[in-house]
Amino acid sequence: MDANKPIVTLIKMTTRVPSFFLSLFLFKAFFSFAALASQAQSNNADIPKELVVAARGMPEIWAEQVGKQSCDRYKLPEQHDLTRGFYESLIACRALKAAGIDTRFKFIAPPSHARAIRMVEEGKVDLLSESAWLSDSNPELVYISDAVVREGRFVKGLYALKGHPILASETPEQDYKNYRAITVEFWHHDKQALKSITDNIVYTAQHNRAHEMLLAGRADYTLYKFAEQENLETNVEGVPVLPVQGIKVALPGSRHFLVNAQKPYADNLTKALNKGLMILREEQDIEDFLGVSPTAVEDWILLNP
Repeated sequence: MDANKPIVTLIKMTTRVPSFFLSLFLFKAFFSFAALASQAQSNNADIPKELVVAARGMPEIWAEQVGKQSCDRYKLPEQHDLTRGFYESLIACRALKAAGIDTRFKFIAPPSHARAIRMVEEGKVDLLSESAWLSDSNPELVYISDAVVREGRFVKGLYALKGHPILASETPEQDYKNYRAITVEFWHHDKQALKSITDNIVYTAQHNRAHEMLLAGRADYTLYKFAEQENLETNVEGVPVLPVQGIKVALPGSRHFLVNAQKPYADNLTKALNKGLMILREEQDIEDFLGVSPTAVEDWILLNP
């Protein structure tokens, strides 16, 4: 037996081992790359064809307005003053369509907005399509979309009863200080906006009490979203009110869609919403569409710039 044969065999083995591991590494790298490429190509494939969505009062309104037609084909009626929740749900649906996601909304109607947020946090629905303030959103429990309503773009008017002297003021940007505002105690953003322009504020625990306070003369005006009517008239619990002409206030903060973080498609759904919002924003002023920053009051004096 050749005495040098074991040495030759050992040399051959040591040269083969690195080649084996190199081949194994390349094999794994190839299939990892292929898997990543496949995942990238089907990034939204796992978003279901039907999403369970929370928004107050939406099942009836959506069925009446949109029905079975695709939301991107729906046209608003000429005379419309629908809820902001409907407009926002329409934006959420159209954003997903714009991002190439073909899905339907199955609406659940929670009793309150706070309950709707909890339903998303507890994993009971896929999406909150009635936007929430960023300050009310818990990033540890939900995925948060890009801003639907951007910082400073949610403006409200100072609404008073018809015939109130504040409506006839020629210098409303000064005269409003002589009157008393009213808002709901737990509407923190309205409260903060009012506090930035006046100290003369009274609070109520319930929204439906505001009109009673106005009628009783215990308050003069309240903050309200500008209406779609030509004269911007709206009503507070059935009582017609008009905005003080020429002035407005901006609510602090931004508003966002919330996504159930417990779903395996949560990340993809959030990315699709963000992509769609970006596309829609290139085509239209979303805040104007939602009625929170209408072009009709674009040139009005902002009391809290």
